[in-house]
Amino acid sequence: NFKTIVTGLKAPWEVLFLPDGQALVDERGLNGAPALTSDAMETLVALAYEGRSGTPYSYAYSSDLNQDGSAGNDLVSVPTGASDSRFDLSSLSATQVQSMLDFISSNGLSKYAGSYAPKNAFYQPWINKLDLKVSQEIPLHWNARLKLYADFTNFGSFVSKSLFNYVLRAPSTSNDVFDRRLVGNASIDNATGKIKVTSFAPGDFLIDNTMSRWRLQVGATLEF
Repeated sequence: NFKTIVTGLKAPWEVLFLPDGQALVDERGLNGAPALTSDAMETLVALAYEGRSGTPYSYAYSSDLNQDGSAGNDLVSVPTGASDSRFDLSSLSATQVQSMLDFISSNGLSKYAGSYAPKNAFYQPWINKLDLKVSQEIPLHWNARLKLYADFTNFGSFVSKSLFNYVLRAPSTSNDVFDRRLVGNASIDNATGKIKVTSFAPGDFLIDNTMSRWRLQVGATLEF
């Protein structure tokens, strides 16, 4: 035979009988194991998008133009043409000279012809970055909760490197010139005072390969 000892419980959980025959009845969610409802098991999926213009950068020579003992930090002087009297281009072929002038024209350097390209006068390409965060809460006994999470940094690069092009540049702190593109070698002819360009081979930005990768961090926390 069965006997009803209590009614009106939403989630009966445990019965404890006392020596005198009385019974203590517990419910889930009331000082015992929480009821496993959708509200108690919170799930979070979040995407964070960052879109911005690129950071400023400078054009610099790979060599030590001003002879101060530090290479790769001297801003580029821009010739007005192949016959600019400030320059000695005799080390370059006619094809190389034309290639240099074409680069100057197509990359915004020509506006500084006759002078030098100022620090941080140029901007890197537009940046798209997408991060992903996923977390899941799991209720345990009493008031304890287990939270599992995964943080996916630079998730967009994992999905499509052409659409999400986030990279972190590797700066150079020499002479306070930071992000820069190196264009080749030049030196000062101390006899004539002219800038002698010995090579002109523009390189791409220096990229911090480690910090530019997508990264996934998973973990768990216990709250009670």
